[in-house]
Amino acid sequence: MTARARQPRRRNQVLSREQVLDTAIDLLDSGSEGALTVRAMTERLATGSGAVYHHVGTRNELLDAATETIVTAALATEPPRAGAAPEEEIRAVALALFDAIAEHRWLATRLTLQVVRDPTRPGR
Repeated sequence: MTARARQPRRRNQVLSREQVLDTAIDLLDSGSEGALTVRAMTERLATGSGAVYHHVGTRNELLDAATETIVTAALATEPPRAGAAPEEEIRAVALALFDAIAEHRWLATRLTLQVVRDPTRPGR
């Protein structure tokens, strides 16, 4: 193999935080937290580890951001109807979170860890 053949492929466009989070979520969905490694991220994104850390910081910050992304999207999909009773609003939120957890199996563990770590700030 030549030196040229061993060089990793590089991105031609700027990497965004959303791309980093989408890739992290894909890795988490396909193999849980064990699949989320810097090596896997850099290979999928065709970039160096510095670019990943620049957008999300530490691995725990990446996991928190991925969790927040999924929860925010879940809660934004089904707004309660105008004038709904509080019980209906609670049910809508609970069902949206249930659906998100069913789709992203790693999410329940992350939400639990976040609540245990800081019960005054759930979802962060």
